[in-house]
Amino acid sequence: MGTKWALRLGLPLLAWVALFYSSLENMVSVWGQSKTYEHCYLIIPICLWLLWQKKEQLLSTQVAFARLPALLLVFPLTLWVIGRTANIAFFEHVAAITSLQLIIWSLIGTKAAKQNLFVIGYLWFLIPFGEELVPFLQQVTTDMALVLLRLFDVPVFREGLYLTVPNGQFEIAEACSGIRFLIASLALGTLFSHVFFQKQWKFWSFVIFSFIFPIIANGLRVFGIIMIGNFIDMKYASGVDHLVYGWLFFSLVTLCTFFIAYWLRDEPATEDSLPVADTDSTMIKTTSGVQTQAIIIVLALAAYGWASISAKPVAPSAKVIPMLLPNDYHPINTSGWEIQFPKADQSLLAVANNGSSEYFTAQYFSGKEEAEVISSRNKFYSEDNWTLSQKRTVSINQHEAQELSLVNTRGQYRTVIFWYRINQHYSANPLKIKLYELYYRLSRRPVMAELVAFSSTRLNGEGLNQAITTVSTLPSVELHP
Repeated sequence: MGTKWALRLGLPLLAWVALFYSSLENMVSVWGQSKTYEHCYLIIPICLWLLWQKKEQLLSTQVAFARLPALLLVFPLTLWVIGRTANIAFFEHVAAITSLQLIIWSLIGTKAAKQNLFVIGYLWFLIPFGEELVPFLQQVTTDMALVLLRLFDVPVFREGLYLTVPNGQFEIAEACSGIRFLIASLALGTLFSHVFFQKQWKFWSFVIFSFIFPIIANGLRVFGIIMIGNFIDMKYASGVDHLVYGWLFFSLVTLCTFFIAYWLRDEPATEDSLPVADTDSTMIKTTSGVQTQAIIIVLALAAYGWASISAKPVAPSAKVIPMLLPNDYHPINTSGWEIQFPKADQSLLAVANNGSSEYFTAQYFSGKEEAEVISSRNKFYSEDNWTLSQKRTVSINQHEAQELSLVNTRGQYRTVIFWYRINQHYSANPLKIKLYELYYRLSRRPVMAELVAFSSTRLNGEGLNQAITTVSTLPSVELHP
């Protein structure tokens, strides 16, 4: 029987591993680099445990090949090619896991897939997602703490993500957003829903609850820390913060979630035993099996070939000239701004002659590996020294730009205005820039990417906007496709 399962699963899964190896390696590295995704290491053991719990039912389930999910691989494989071409790791991760789910479905058949739908779907929690929620969660946590402090008549002044009370100041930093245990709580809450609930409305209601509950709990945690700091001592607040934020707080949230699910649980449904499958006749059906496996392998090879061509950038025939400064600016080497675009082909930092504002530009045109104008490595300011209080979209010379309002613990303000350019297209929207880049790469045309940013600690948004319109910047690379 083991040989038959090896014949059924072997080649398709080898093709999956070979195609997605670099994407899977990147995904696992994300788990290790961020505490937010440490729970991902538990997903596969949980799935294996769930399968072991129903091993008798699995042995009695008749398996077959399904051609439809094999054909549906076209969609995640296309997404993977897009991710490889535009260097969007999230697309690659989604494509890898979705492809695995479809391959499993195609190799065990629709009937068996339905009986193991939760386990197959639970593999989605292998995908590292949720970091995009951090700014939203910071705002929600700050709002909750502010409301509770005022409810208890504690004098408080809010400035962006800073809350100042009589005994000190607190920053609702990324670590205070609660993202680290929010995603893990959602994964465990979904597992508890599967284990304890038979009714669909209960299942999905509890999944939603397991998402909302840790957000509320985190707001209460931050409120408690501020109260301790204000009425007892700031050093105790700091100590409590490190203690409660860790395993103690997460364990408390998890235990509450578990006992609530257990208290509301449904009676387990009785399942009729299924007739034992005739494995000799159903494990390997030559025609159907070979066709399904062939579809999977051919599509994987096609995706590999397409990605190999599309992901390789077209180096422009470019004439590189010295980068030009805006009017009345001179170059500098360092700045308190601390903007970082480390992989740029060319970059320039300058300050206005009157010291009112600073200018930075970074350009990408050689197609070097990991050199991207849109990347998590690129920082518009030092997150250790500044916090974002507001952002909005503005117009600069009829082009869309983004304005960031920053503040630090000393009460200093900084305004940053920036925009991107891909060839002749301007935008401050990273998604638009990625789509433009994808279009040019898929059409095998050269790409010139550029960031332009201005910053000032003296001028507000309106003043910096007016200052920018008085200067002119020119690209330092002329493309000749």
